[in-house]
Amino acid sequence: MGLEIIKREIKNSPDPKWNDRILFSKHGRYQQTTFHADFLQKYRKFKPIYVYFKNEETIVGQQLIFLRPRGTTTTKKFISKLIRKEPSYFWKNSVLIFDNSYQDEILQSFTSLIKEKEYSGTDTPNVDYHLKLDSKLIGTLLIDIKDSFEETISGRDPTSTQKHIAMAAHQGIPTKKGVTAKKIQTDDEIRIYHKMLNEHRKFLKIDTIYNFESLKDRIMTLSKNGHGGALLAYHKNKPISGITYILFNSWIQNSNVANTRYSLEKKLSSLDYLRCCLISIGVKNSAGYFDVGGITLEPKNPKETGIKHSQKKWGGKEVKYKKYSNV
Repeated sequence: MGLEIIKREIKNSPDPKWNDRILFSKHGRYQQTTFHADFLQKYRKFKPIYVYFKNEETIVGQQLIFLRPRGTTTTKKFISKLIRKEPSYFWKNSVLIFDNSYQDEILQSFTSLIKEKEYSGTDTPNVDYHLKLDSKLIGTLLIDIKDSFEETISGRDPTSTQKHIAMAAHQGIPTKKGVTAKKIQTDDEIRIYHKMLNEHRKFLKIDTIYNFESLKDRIMTLSKNGHGGALLAYHKNKPISGITYILFNSWIQNSNVANTRYSLEKKLSSLDYLRCCLISIGVKNSAGYFDVGGITLEPKNPKETGIKHSQKKWGGKEVKYKKYSNV
């Protein structure tokens, strides 16, 4: 097929079926929905661009990209104005292709578009097609979700303690040390989680802090649309850990992991409990994969090694995928 068969259309707003079509592709993720686009536009000033690939009037592919403003701090924004740099293109996850017979044409058309500016984007883990651009490999851990919880965790850490934590999470009961969890539903619970999250990031020496309103909006939007939410872990009524999760198109993903010194010092394994809660949610919702989160492929210090070990203990398979950038 020739490239003239594919017509590319660029719009500033989506058509009513945009989110529905994402489900036509096994690689469709929440980060390509209008909900995510609205969030990034409201809180990070990213301008969404809806790209359509058509054969005559039939939509055979689509992709959400953003114009990302320069700089994330006042200093960077000031410098950006001085050097007059334009916004760059940004996207997460692979181009969605609804008709594989047009795959090469769609990928070439998308490539010609994003090469007009500086860009940064990623493939989807487990994708079987790629862009012909300079890239580097990054990693994540995927857990295959089976028909039952027991089967899903059968190959995990064999210790009795970890198996007890897993089954307690699945059954929604406290662990032997008294750890339990509940879904975040109120503003007060979000405030607790917000404070915990920023303290955790400060402890890890991560500069970026979370805005309360944006965190609340994210959690409530996920919950309202049935696409996830957030959990808080407790020890004897004391909040000790938190996690946000997305459940969309047979994928469950976690993010915004927060732990406390209290949980660590008492060795409560509360993050293990929360991740097992998410595995259980994945099983109950017939998800195919649990994306545990990004890892450092080649750890350079004990902290990175420890994070990787903690994530892999439940049997996650290390998956490499591409990140593209000319910035």
